[in-house]
Amino acid sequence: MKTDPSSTEKLPVRPKAKKGTILRVVRTLFSFFPVAMPLIVVCILFSAVVSSIPSLFMQKVFATIESLAGTGGWGEAAKTVTPLVLTLAALYIVSLL
Repeated sequence: MKTDPSSTEKLPVRPKAKKGTILRVVRTLFSFFPVAMPLIVVCILFSAVVSSIPSLFMQKVFATIESLAGTGGWGEAAKTVTPLVLTLAALYIVSLL
């Protein structure tokens, strides 16, 4: 292996991967697992979307609480916040699966 000339410890330098290696590996995986790989990709995308949604719900909950904070009544806020919190809890549970 080559060593890095700017290094004082002469650490070995990894050879760079050839262009197109990742694409070739992905194609190989899809050819070996034609049913499982698309399902895995869909699950990864679904998980990413579901994991990003709770932040939007938190923003809505905070905005609702902030707008109703001056009124002093939790009864009004609870009617609006409870469905959002239940939806948020459901999304957290789905994202764990």
